[in-house]
Amino acid sequence: MSPRWSNWTTFNSKVKDIAGADFIFVVKPEYHKSVFDFIDAVPTETAVVLGPKGSTHTYRWASGVPMRKDTPMFVNWCEITITNVSGKVTYRNSFVTSLNVDADNVVEIITCGRTRWKIENESFNVLKNHGYNLAHNFGHGKNHLAKTFAALNLLAFSFHSACDVLDELWQRTRKKMGKRTSFFSAIFHACDFFIFDTWIELFDFMLMRKPPASLRASAASP
Repeated sequence: MSPRWSNWTTFNSKVKDIAGADFIFVVKPEYHKSVFDFIDAVPTETAVVLGPKGSTHTYRWASGVPMRKDTPMFVNWCEITITNVSGKVTYRNSFVTSLNVDADNVVEIITCGRTRWKIENESFNVLKNHGYNLAHNFGHGKNHLAKTFAALNLLAFSFHSACDVLDELWQRTRKKMGKRTSFFSAIFHACDFFIFDTWIELFDFMLMRKPPASLRASAASP
């Protein structure tokens, strides 16, 4: 085994020992010059796949690529270039990963890399612009209040994401309310007028305008 592959194996095992998982990270020519200098100097493997609307997806990959010249850190590299029917490049991105890349999995690895960015981008967009107002939390307090608000915000977002997937009543209510901001606004205004003993009571009211049990009981009493 060459020193380059030996170092790569050692680094990869250390990453797994520390984090317990493999990784797929974006790399860009302006920030990771060593990676692209190496790629330009060595042959890469290539696969071409036809995409939707007549587009062409060209995949390239290489193994044992140095992340930096002064550090014995080696990764596997892959790239996707999408061109439309007229030959214009509409998308290009590159990734490094601890996973072995070959013709059988390069499409899946790049799809995972692109999805990771999509999840991060859309999550931050939701937190800032769709009802959580995350950016506003950083203006409160002089010590730890802003961090506390931000942590509670992220915790709420995590629970809401789980409800989006697992809770049927939540899903129906979200669907009826439309936008996430409208959903939060409906909860706010409903709780402004009534006291609900449970989330089920609240969602029943939002779905069917069914008053909470306590109000029905008081109305039924002589």
